[in-house]
Amino acid sequence: ELDDAFDLTTFLNRIAGTAVSRARETAITLGKTNDGSNTALPSCPVGGLLGSVATGATTASLAAGIGYDDLVALGGSVDHSYYLAGAYMASPSVHTYLLGQKDSTSRPYYNVNPDTGLLMINGKPLYVNAAMPAYNLASSPVVLFGDYSKAWNVLNAGLRLVSAGNNNESPALSFLTRELIVWTRLGQSAGLSSAVKSLVTAAS
Repeated sequence: ELDDAFDLTTFLNRIAGTAVSRARETAITLGKTNDGSNTALPSCPVGGLLGSVATGATTASLAAGIGYDDLVALGGSVDHSYYLAGAYMASPSVHTYLLGQKDSTSRPYYNVNPDTGLLMINGKPLYVNAAMPAYNLASSPVVLFGDYSKAWNVLNAGLRLVSAGNNNESPALSFLTRELIVWTRLGQSAGLSSAVKSLVTAAS
């Protein structure tokens, strides 16, 4: 509560926001909780976003990994009207895997946009989603591509943060000595099934 102290409420909102964002990511992508129980969320499309996406391309084998041709085939599998505003999405492990791919002269296959820090595949960004499967998980949709605004509708009420302490205490003391309750309301519904498609890994 010193005059030169940082804004504790803003700090806690920022820290709590990271945790809530992870929970929202899992809820939207998989339609489940991220508390370890993998409980399906009520009134949510079964399987979340991944459960509604059709297969656009399949890798040749697990050993072959994810190749450039696989990503090109995935991009070409969506209608061109969705391709124009399209973007890739994959897990951190896929992102790391693609960053490590190089040609015979040790040049990386894919560039990183210096302004956004995003990996670029044929001019399209790759967004990292921690709820998606690892690159080497068999028979799994490891990469998505398309126009997500057409494929999935998300209504987000924003983050709410409140102390469970005594209302007569000062806000700073209450935050430091009592439980902090963080919650958000999230609504979602499936849109056009053809707007986004997946690259599925081979069974073996």
